Amino acid sequence: MRQIGLFESAGDTTACKPNTAVAAPNTAKQTAHTEKQVFNASNAGLQTIQFFPDFNSWWQLAINCLNNNTHPADIWWTADRDAPRTPRKRSAATHHTAFIQEATAASCHRHEDRWALLYSILWRLNHTEPQLLELSGDPEVAKLRKYAKAVARDVHKMKAFVRFRLVDQAESGEHAESGEQVESAGDAEPTDQSNPQPRYVSWFEPQHYIVEYAAPFF
Repeated sequence: MRQIGLFESAGDTTACKPNTAVAAPNTAKQTAHTEKQVFNASNAGLQTIQFFPDFNSWWQLAINCLNNNTHPADIWWTADRDAPRTPRKRSAATHHTAFIQEATAASCHRHEDRWALLYSILWRLNHTEPQLLELSGDPEVAKLRKYAKAVARDVHKMKAFVRFRLVDQAESGEHAESGEQVESAGDAEPTDQSNPQPRYVSWFEPQHYIVEYAAPFF
């Protein structure tokens, strides 16, 4: 069984209101001020929605918000890796196949505003602008495609440069002791220790959260 040794470097703690710019502070004082602003904004009458940061988990909650007529400006999307994951499920509330394809890719982008952006576009598609995706000059559509293209480039690099090598059990143990994370491309089956299966690992550090998105290729 092939095993992929991959590590996504950036953390994914997302809390962003639609159309809110997020700046990287340069000093401790600026950091504290920014955090205070975020905390106050999250308690300014907004509906906080916590979810596991993958497209399927976000999608189901987004459809629920859409069905409840919750405006994008009233939601505070908060990614939480401790939240339960939602199984893949598609709703009849929308038939925007093109949006789903681009949004799935864009959801892997590292920018914190991606979830608010996706819901804003979904809202517009279902309420006022069903032809929105045809407006390439629209700022939100342009940003959606910018994110999707950046993720596609990252996936291309991963497919092109990841090379697997066989490691023995001793070397594999060294990786575990050093704290390196090894993720499987599929569900690992129990193995007989007296007859261990070959173990292949590789290293790649992506710019975006693409490991799970690109793993089926391998």
